[in-house]
Amino acid sequence: MYKVYGDYRSGNCYKVKLMLNLLGVPYEWVDIDILGGDTQTPEFLAKNPNGKIPVLELEDGTC
Repeated sequence: MYKVYGDYRSGNCYKVKLMLNLLGVPYEWVDIDILGGDTQTPEFLAKNPNGKIPVLELEDGTC
């Protein structure tokens, strides 16, 4: 199953969420708090070194 890391308030994250819903693709939503600094943690930066959302993680773990 795909994982989407994003913020519900972000328009770009909404686009990814909308596309997956329209295609009927199951996914897990991982809420990221941009203002709380969640995009700057070492764990998040390992997934996306530029520290931006949305991030789509594939089933094999690649982003």
